[in-house]
Amino acid sequence: MQGSEPLAEAMGAITRVLNAGAGGKQAIDQVFPLVYQELKLIAHRLLARSGSATVTPTVLVHELYSKLNAGQLLTLEGRQHFFSLCARVMKQIIIDFARQKTADKRSAPGPQVELATVDALELGAPDRVLAIEMALQVLQSRDQRLAQIIEYRVFGGLELDEIAALYEVTQRQMQREWVRARIWLTDCLV
Repeated sequence: MQGSEPLAEAMGAITRVLNAGAGGKQAIDQVFPLVYQELKLIAHRLLARSGSATVTPTVLVHELYSKLNAGQLLTLEGRQHFFSLCARVMKQIIIDFARQKTADKRSAPGPQVELATVDALELGAPDRVLAIEMALQVLQSRDQRLAQIIEYRVFGGLELDEIAALYEVTQRQMQREWVRARIWLTDCLV
């Protein structure tokens, strides 16, 4: 249990900084060193399947930091909100990368995507990334929570237990929601 004490202290420090209302660049600068390794692990899990030499976990996390620091004054409402924001920004970075890769290709919109596992995002297949993004836009208007769960899992690289903690629900409940999200996304893309 001693190994979990530093993690609990770090999570408490993150929450304190974000709840202090500092906001914006000051909060990002204080929190980022505390979560840097965790974000790199998330980025590594996300990019591990891609085989992409262009986007590495370090590049993704550094680009995330740049985008968070370049934005307007952020109002961060705790750890969940911060990681939600990070997942959305990582998603946008990956989408931008996929768009760049497909810019030279003049492929038809709406490629067929076969999903053995939705959480196995392949950046080597930018058409697949863009198809998932288009499906998420539709789902966002129907069920925002399911869309966020997919963003966290597919683009944010979070494990189901981590997402459950963000929503403060049981892992079993999150597994049921993940199954619903995968079914919806698979039906939409196949």
